[in-house]
Amino acid sequence: MWLPLSPWCSCVRSCGCNFVLKNIPHEAFVYQKDSDPEFRFQTNHPHIFPYLLVNIGSGVSIVKVETEDRFEWVGGSSIGGGTFWGLGALLTKTKKFDELLHLASRGQHSNVDMLVRDVYGGAHQTLGLSGNLIASSFGKSATADQEFSKEDMAKSLLHMISNDIGQLACLHARLHSLDRVYFGGFFIRGHPVTMRTITYSINFFSKGEVQALFLRHEGYLGAIGAFLKGAEQDNPNQYSWGENYAGSSGLMSTSPELGPAQRARSGTFDLLEMDRLERPLVSLPLLLDPPSYVPDTGGPHRRRSGPKILAHLLRGGPGWGSEARSGEPARLRGCS
Repeated sequence: MWLPLSPWCSCVRSCGCNFVLKNIPHEAFVYQKDSDPEFRFQTNHPHIFPYLLVNIGSGVSIVKVETEDRFEWVGGSSIGGGTFWGLGALLTKTKKFDELLHLASRGQHSNVDMLVRDVYGGAHQTLGLSGNLIASSFGKSATADQEFSKEDMAKSLLHMISNDIGQLACLHARLHSLDRVYFGGFFIRGHPVTMRTITYSINFFSKGEVQALFLRHEGYLGAIGAFLKGAEQDNPNQYSWGENYAGSSGLMSTSPELGPAQRARSGTFDLLEMDRLERPLVSLPLLLDPPSYVPDTGGPHRRRSGPKILAHLLRGGPGWGSEARSGEPARLRGCS
C-alpha cells in the first residue's frame, strides 16, 4: 500500500513553488535536447495558476495548485527517486545517487531494453510506431546470455523510472485539464537524460498539449515553503526578492544579464541565497489597474519624451496610451 502525501507537505511545497516562480528570474525552463539553446528559460509572469506540481523524492507526489491558498493532492506513486537509487544500487553496486546518474549518462539502454523494432522488425512502420520506442524495459535481460554493463543497466533503469513518472504526470494533467506541469524534488538535478525522457513521455502521451517545465531550484521547494509558513506574520508579499548569484549554486540561467557563472557544488548540499528588498517592486506603480493598461507605443504621441509624458500624467492629464485604445484616460493613484 502506498501512503498519500500529508496536507502539510502539499502546502509547503506548493507555497515554495509559488514563491520561486514569482520571485526568481528565469526559474522555470523547458528542456529540448536538439535545440539551441537546450534550456529555454521562461520569463516571470504574475499569473502562474493553475498548474500541476510533481514532486519527485523517494516516491512521487502530485499536487494540483489553483491559487496561493488552494491546492489539492491528487495522486502519486511509490516508484520515484528512491526506487532508482535502490534498484540502481542492487544492479550496479553503486551506492551514491550522483554516481548512478553519471553511469546512466554513459550507458546505452537499447542493449538492455527490448525495443519496438526488436518485436516487430521492419513491420513497425506499418503500425505507425517508431522502432526506437521501448517495448519492454530490461526485456533483453531475460533471454540474453551476456553480462550487461553497469552503464547500460543504469541508463535503462533511469529511462524506466522517468517514463513512468512522465506518463503518470501527463495523465493527471489531462484529468484535471491542466497544460503545465512543474517538476520538483531534487531527483532531476538538471540531468539531461532525465529531463529529455520526462519531456518526451509527456509530449508523447499528451500529443503536445501538456508542457513539462523544470525548475532551477527544484530541491528547495519544501524548505522555502516551510520558512514562509513559519514566518507568516512577516508577510513575504510586502517585500521584493531576488537570487544572490554570488552565493548560490545549482543550475544557472544562461541569460547573460543575470550575473556571473554558477558557483560549484560543495559536498552534499547545494546553496540558494536570496536577497530581500524592504519594499515591493511593482510595474507602473502610479496606475490603479496596471494589468488593464496597454501602452500605445505606435500612436500619434509616440514622439513625446518619457519625462514629458510622466509629468503630464502626474498633473492629472489623460493617459495617452490608454485613451488611444479605450477612449478613457489612464486612472492614476492620487489623481482625480
